[in-house]
Amino acid sequence: MRHLGLWQCLAGCTLIFAATSHATVYEINSTTDPEVDVVPVDADNAAPWDEGTEWQVTTTPADGLCSLREAIYASNYRLVIDGCEAGTGSDTIKLKANTNYLLTQGSLPIGIGEKVVVTSEEVPDTDTPDPNDTKT
Repeated sequence: MRHLGLWQCLAGCTLIFAATSHATVYEINSTTDPEVDVVPVDADNAAPWDEGTEWQVTTTPADGLCSLREAIYASNYRLVIDGCEAGTGSDTIKLKANTNYLLTQGSLPIGIGEKVVVTSEEVPDTDTPDPNDTKT
């Protein structure tokens, strides 16, 4: 019984880790290309990407849907952008088959050293071990 507090603490930490390690999956439900502007509010020029940075987000038009551009911004900045939830850093963006996505609002932010993979194949679940993996 004297270690009950330790066990409760470990169980709580495990739940927090499990909740924060889940990747975001974006279901793109809009083919529009809104203008998205993300500006650091309190950043010093030395480190605008630290975890304490506050961001001002403006989406025009803000329609409550999740477009491809908004999903990329949400994943990259790890912020809620219009209808897209905040990313986690290991996110998946699902596009609808036989749908055209035209990006007309300029360049997209791909940064902070994250790996970006664009593929037409099914993205494997990174939480499930690959049965074909022969590495030990």
